[in-house]
Amino acid sequence: MRTPVTFLILIAALSVPAGSLAFEKLTNGVDLSFAPGSAQLTTAERVKLVRLLEMIKEKWCPLEGVGVSSHVDATEAADAPARAALAKKRADEVVSELKAFGVPSHILYAESDKHVARPLPWTGIVEVEAVGGSYQMPCPSPQNEHGFHVPVGH
Repeated sequence: MRTPVTFLILIAALSVPAGSLAFEKLTNGVDLSFAPGSAQLTTAERVKLVRLLEMIKEKWCPLEGVGVSSHVDATEAADAPARAALAKKRADEVVSELKAFGVPSHILYAESDKHVARPLPWTGIVEVEAVGGSYQMPCPSPQNEHGFHVPVGH
């Protein structure tokens, strides 16, 4: 179900101090595909993630939250516990990549399927969605060492 990421982004947006709400809120994301039964990102999927992060560095002020929602197809593992473990491994892989690319860990929110009982058209992917502000340049939020503008005090 796609609801968890939307819910996580909503939580991230609502946790922003009231003074920051004058910014226009932006959301953008990418779906990362995994080979059946795999929890390893391919080079092509890493490139998609890097492109999203480069756009955020260039245009967003500040980056406020990144949600990671991992899904498996019912055919990828025999039982619900195995599917849940695969979903968690996928989410962990993407979170690890995001941290390596410099996304601050305190704005990362991860969710993985617990029980997938039937095939859905969008399973077998990890959704990455980011929320942030824009249109205030130069940006008053400082950049971290990886180039992301982060809210003051973080």
